[in-house]
Amino acid sequence: MLNRTAGAATVNVTIGWGSNSETVTSPSLLRVAAWDGSLWTDQGNGGTTGIAAPGTVTTASPSTVYGPFTLNENKLPVGLEDFLPHNEISIYPNPATSSAFIELDAKSLKSISIINNLGQEINCDYSIESTKIRINTSSLAPGLYVVTISLDQKPSTLKLLIQQ
Repeated sequence: MLNRTAGAATVNVTIGWGSNSETVTSPSLLRVAAWDGSLWTDQGNGGTTGIAAPGTVTTASPSTVYGPFTLNENKLPVGLEDFLPHNEISIYPNPATSSAFIELDAKSLKSISIINNLGQEINCDYSIESTKIRINTSSLAPGLYVVTISLDQKPSTLKLLIQQ
């Protein structure tokens, strides 16, 4: 996922997938999608590179959207179903190496848990910085983790990919 927060008023957005992604068999079917604050908009496919992994897809025309962009091909590890609007909770950078941040929009934290791919809860240092949590991920082994945040309302679950 890419989060465009600044820059020129209109740009072509290019998003890629890497060798850790599932094989893409039909890059021409990939589309770039942008979150405009209330819904996902189709930004089209203006061209692709690569046949399998790695590769890229570019918007069909310059985009004016500021916000998250993703691919809407369900074989990739990034999917539209994983996105939570900005007024909820987001985690970045994702994938992470030494630190990851969780935006909370000033909601009160009750608990945080990190589960590895074996279902084990991992102890990890974190600190609260204003309206975000900083998680020290430098001691985590590369892989996919599930992060559960409990706030005043129901728990929120996020996926976090660690790359070292």
